[in-house]
Amino acid sequence: MEGGCGAGKRLGLLRHIREHEDAVEADFERYYPRVDYLDRYRRDFRGRPMLSLRRLLLLVDHLPQESAFASALAERHPISGEQAATYAVWSALTGKQHPYLDDLKNRRERERKAALIRERRASTAAQNRRYM
Repeated sequence: MEGGCGAGKRLGLLRHIREHEDAVEADFERYYPRVDYLDRYRRDFRGRPMLSLRRLLLLVDHLPQESAFASALAERHPISGEQAATYAVWSALTGKQHPYLDDLKNRRERERKAALIRERRASTAAQNRRYM
Protein backbone atom coordinates (compact mmCIF):
# COMPACT_ATOMS: atom_id res chain seq x y z
CA MET A 1 0.00 0.00 0.00
CA GLU A 2 2.81 2.39 0.81
CA GLY A 3 3.73 5.17 -1.55
CA GLY A 4 0.38 5.96 -3.10
CA CYS A 5 0.26 8.57 -5.79
CA GLY A 6 -2.85 10.66 -5.78
CA ALA A 7 -6.42 11.38 -4.88
CA GLY A 8 -7.77 9.40 -7.84
CA LYS A 9 -5.94 6.25 -6.80
CA ARG A 10 -7.00 6.75 -3.21
CA LEU A 11 -10.67 7.09 -4.14
CA GLY A 12 -10.37 3.69 -5.81
CA LEU A 13 -9.55 2.26 -2.38
CA LEU A 14 -13.07 2.97 -1.09
CA ARG A 15 -14.56 -0.16 -2.61
CA HIS A 16 -11.76 -2.27 -1.13
CA ILE A 17 -12.14 -0.61 2.26
CA ARG A 18 -15.84 -1.53 2.26
CA GLU A 19 -15.03 -5.13 1.31
CA HIS A 20 -12.34 -5.51 3.99
CA GLU A 21 -13.53 -3.24 6.79
CA ASP A 22 -12.55 -5.71 9.48
CA ALA A 23 -8.96 -5.80 8.20
CA VAL A 24 -8.82 -1.99 8.05
CA GLU A 25 -10.13 -1.68 11.60
CA ALA A 26 -7.58 -4.23 12.85
CA ASP A 27 -4.78 -2.41 11.04
CA PHE A 28 -5.81 0.91 12.56
CA GLU A 29 -5.62 -0.69 16.01
CA ARG A 30 -2.14 -2.00 15.22
CA TYR A 31 -0.55 0.82 13.23
CA TYR A 32 -2.55 3.91 14.26
CA PRO A 33 -3.58 3.34 17.90
CA ARG A 34 -4.69 6.96 18.35
CA VAL A 35 -7.11 6.78 15.43
CA ASP A 36 -10.43 5.04 15.96
CA TYR A 37 -11.72 3.60 12.69
CA LEU A 38 -15.28 3.89 13.99
CA ASP A 39 -14.85 7.68 13.95
CA ARG A 40 -15.63 7.26 10.27
CA TYR A 41 -19.28 6.92 11.32
CA ARG A 42 -19.27 9.41 14.20
CA ARG A 43 -19.95 13.14 13.88
CA ASP A 44 -18.54 16.06 15.84
CA PHE A 45 -20.75 18.78 17.32
CA ARG A 46 -20.86 20.54 13.91
CA GLY A 47 -22.08 17.42 12.16
CA ARG A 48 -18.79 16.70 10.36
CA PRO A 49 -17.27 13.21 10.32
CA MET A 50 -14.67 12.77 13.06
CA LEU A 51 -12.52 10.79 10.61
CA SER A 52 -12.62 12.54 7.27
CA LEU A 53 -12.66 10.62 4.03
CA ARG A 54 -9.38 12.26 3.03
CA ARG A 55 -7.65 11.14 6.24
CA LEU A 56 -9.12 7.64 6.03
CA LEU A 57 -7.86 7.19 2.47
CA LEU A 58 -4.46 8.63 3.32
CA LEU A 59 -3.98 6.32 6.31
CA VAL A 60 -5.14 3.24 4.42
CA ASP A 61 -2.96 4.12 1.43
CA HIS A 62 0.11 4.22 3.67
CA LEU A 63 -0.45 0.93 5.48
CA PRO A 64 2.61 -1.35 5.18
CA GLN A 65 2.64 -4.38 2.91
CA GLU A 66 2.39 -6.75 5.87
CA SER A 67 -0.89 -5.18 6.99
CA ALA A 68 -4.04 -7.28 7.06
CA PHE A 69 -5.68 -4.98 4.50
CA ALA A 70 -2.82 -5.19 1.99
CA SER A 71 -2.70 -8.96 2.47
CA ALA A 72 -6.45 -9.27 1.91
CA LEU A 73 -6.18 -7.30 -1.33
CA ALA A 74 -3.31 -9.46 -2.54
CA GLU A 75 -5.06 -12.65 -1.34
CA ARG A 76 -1.99 -13.77 0.58
CA HIS A 77 -0.94 -14.30 4.14
CA PRO A 78 0.42 -11.22 5.91
CA ILE A 79 4.22 -11.49 5.94
CA SER A 80 6.88 -8.96 6.79
CA GLY A 81 9.85 -8.09 4.62
CA GLU A 82 12.10 -10.21 6.85
CA GLN A 83 9.81 -13.20 6.50
CA ALA A 84 9.69 -12.77 2.73
CA ALA A 85 13.50 -12.70 2.60
CA THR A 86 13.71 -15.83 4.77
CA TYR A 87 11.22 -17.65 2.56
CA ALA A 88 13.17 -16.58 -0.54
CA VAL A 89 16.39 -18.03 0.92
CA TRP A 90 14.58 -21.25 1.80
CA SER A 91 13.19 -21.45 -1.73
CA ALA A 92 16.62 -20.81 -3.24
CA LEU A 93 18.20 -23.57 -1.14
CA THR A 94 15.50 -26.18 -1.72
CA GLY A 95 14.42 -25.28 -5.22
CA LYS A 96 10.78 -25.29 -4.09
CA GLN A 97 8.36 -22.58 -3.05
CA HIS A 98 8.04 -22.28 0.72
CA PRO A 99 4.77 -23.90 1.84
CA TYR A 100 3.65 -20.78 3.70
CA LEU A 101 3.78 -18.80 0.46
CA ASP A 102 1.04 -20.93 -1.02
CA ASP A 103 -1.31 -18.08 -1.77
CA LEU A 104 -4.80 -18.02 -0.35
CA LYS A 105 -6.41 -18.14 -3.77
CA ASN A 106 -4.92 -21.59 -4.49
CA ARG A 107 -5.76 -22.79 -1.00
CA ARG A 108 -9.39 -21.63 -1.35
CA GLU A 109 -9.66 -23.38 -4.72
CA ARG A 110 -8.33 -26.64 -3.25
CA GLU A 111 -10.73 -26.34 -0.30
CA ARG A 112 -13.64 -25.70 -2.68
CA LYS A 113 -12.73 -28.77 -4.75
CA ALA A 114 -12.35 -30.93 -1.62
CA ALA A 115 -15.77 -29.79 -0.37
CA LEU A 116 -17.29 -30.61 -3.75
CA ILE A 117 -15.73 -34.09 -3.68
CA ARG A 118 -17.03 -34.70 -0.14
CA GLU A 119 -20.49 -33.57 -1.21
CA ARG A 120 -20.49 -35.89 -4.22
CA ARG A 121 -19.29 -38.83 -2.12
CA ALA A 122 -22.04 -38.20 0.45
CA SER A 123 -24.63 -37.99 -2.32
CA THR A 124 -23.38 -41.22 -3.91
CA ALA A 125 -23.37 -42.97 -0.54
CA ALA A 126 -26.95 -41.83 0.09
CA GLN A 127 -28.05 -43.14 -3.30
CA ASN A 128 -26.30 -46.46 -2.70
CA ARG A 129 -28.10 -46.88 0.65
CA ARG A 130 -31.44 -46.36 -1.09
CA TYR A 131 -30.78 -49.22 -3.51
CA MET A 132 -29.51 -51.68 -0.91
